Amino acid sequence: MCGFAAFLAFVSWQGEGSISKFWSAAFGVVAVLFYPIFPVYLRRATWFDIDIGVAIIFAAHLAFVRLKWLKLKGS
Repeated sequence: MCGFAAFLAFVSWQGEGSISKFWSAAFGVVAVLFYPIFPVYLRRATWFDIDIGVAIIFAAHLAFVRLKWLKLKGS
């Protein structure tokens, strides 16, 4: 999770516009939260909520950014 979020943060940072910086910041926070070397200790219920939130972030990024890019590339 950390590596994939860090990769998407880097790729988003390379984009233009403020929305790319938003995605970069969001994925940067996810990467830090799931960094395995310095773990964050939270209650199980809190992690459940965070996992749902992170899944929503990834799904929103897929829907709004990546699928739009595929549609533009295919045209």
